[in-house]
Amino acid sequence: MESILCLTLFILCTLCSVINGSHFRGGIISWRPINNTVTGTTTQILVHQRYSWARNWPSFPSPYCTEVTVAAQTPIAVSGAYTTCLANCSSSNYPSGGLSANMITTDCDANPIIQTWTGERYDTLTMPLTTSITIGYQSTAWFASLYIGANDPWSIVGRLNLALRPDGYINSSPVTTTLPVVFYQRNVSVVHVVQMADNDATDILICRWSSSAAGTNYNRVDECGGICLGLPVSTVLIGFNCTLSFTLPTANLYYACALQIEDYFSITSTTPMSSVPVQFLFYAYSPSAGVCAQRPSIIGVRPNRACIGVPVGVQLNETVIAQTYCPGQTIVDFVTTSPIGMTHSAISNPSSDIWVMTVTWTPSQSGSQGFCAGAIDINSLPSDPWCVTYLVGFISPELIQSSASPVDTARMLFEIMLMKFDAHELSEASAFLGPFCFSLFIILVIFICMSMFLSIINDSFRLARENVDPHNQQIFSFMSKKFQRWTGLQRITDEEIQEERDTIMRSEYLHPIENFPEKIDQFLDAINRLYMSQRMERERLKEITI
Repeated sequence: MESILCLTLFILCTLCSVINGSHFRGGIISWRPINNTVTGTTTQILVHQRYSWARNWPSFPSPYCTEVTVAAQTPIAVSGAYTTCLANCSSSNYPSGGLSANMITTDCDANPIIQTWTGERYDTLTMPLTTSITIGYQSTAWFASLYIGANDPWSIVGRLNLALRPDGYINSSPVTTTLPVVFYQRNVSVVHVVQMADNDATDILICRWSSSAAGTNYNRVDECGGICLGLPVSTVLIGFNCTLSFTLPTANLYYACALQIEDYFSITSTTPMSSVPVQFLFYAYSPSAGVCAQRPSIIGVRPNRACIGVPVGVQLNETVIAQTYCPGQTIVDFVTTSPIGMTHSAISNPSSDIWVMTVTWTPSQSGSQGFCAGAIDINSLPSDPWCVTYLVGFISPELIQSSASPVDTARMLFEIMLMKFDAHELSEASAFLGPFCFSLFIILVIFICMSMFLSIINDSFRLARENVDPHNQQIFSFMSKKFQRWTGLQRITDEEIQEERDTIMRSEYLHPIENFPEKIDQFLDAINRLYMSQRMERERLKEITI
């Protein structure tokens, strides 16, 4: 009896642990130096962490988070949450106990399908330039409704490498941003782009699948826990622009995506300088019968994946505008991923098909910081994610790779016209500058061609006027009449038709000497036919006589 009781208690404790521990929803780890110029043997770096949790996790205090929690920048308390050094730790003085993984609230979403509480934090460390370590946050567990990795442990890790770059500066890791949950319809082919950026403008960014092969991957530890290759096996990843192509087969399930974004000094480099993890979820839905077939969309002056320079300490007001396309289709939620301190207004409806949310933010932290939003309508139909990168403290947007800048856009479009470009450079054209520069170039080409054409015509007419003689006058008159008839400006009269016929007849008989060779040929041919026919007749008569 005692053994049965112990076994029962053990099972109950295990179930409680699984239920209470299934709370992780993905995250990001990145870093950058405060100053990328070498001034000694150490440097200060800023480590950025961002994690999402299940909003309704029983260990979180009730009532659960709201926009009030976001505005108050409430800490998200998760016991035992630390980002620790996992590999090559002797090369650095990284804190032996790790960095806290308790976040400051940035977003809270109570949508029944999303239910996330998201936060981020920044930590400043002084570290030697010999540092080349793998840091990460590993614990348990993912939740039960996963396509792959249900209730499995998580592992999210990145490479922190302070070795000097070939150009003599200290490297900055790539940065990225994403919504914690992205909706796509079941059994529909999807193309999804994960945003990548880097403060080092010339770096080559490539993303790859996170790997559990600790002996061979760049970080030398398990990078993804239970969600390695968490998407369907037919999924295709294009690394240079981090584009995923896939189809979600089963509705009402979540699909975990685990990627590593790595930066290379040049296109010929074989070893990355750092590695940044990004883990998030896709959700497959089936639209209800009779609902609007067209999903809402986010519109506005900012193109998706744009970069915007903003000063430190100045308030930013960003308007997120969603449009609906069917009667009765209303926007009930904007799911967001925001930097610390950004607040979100209630949703307003200024017109029947327009829905607006305003975000307000006064940035206090320089560097690249991302914001994403997605609109969800009353039938749980989502818009595509809309993301922008804020360059806090920077004026020029040229620091961000794969984003729009005037110089890159114009250069890329001119190279397209010369058939001299790389395919991936197409992504450098912004929604406004691309068509504008292309149209400007076409107008310029047409102007040059028309100028050349008119110059040739003008010179030809000038020469015709200067060298007037009967033949030139006849040629000019003939061409002028033909042009007028071709364009329909002048119709041919009956007199002109008869004149042309008379001219043709006269040409045949007015100059008989010119036709003499032809007439001689015809005469000789007739004689030859006559001679041959008479010869054949004589031969026939001889045969009859014999």
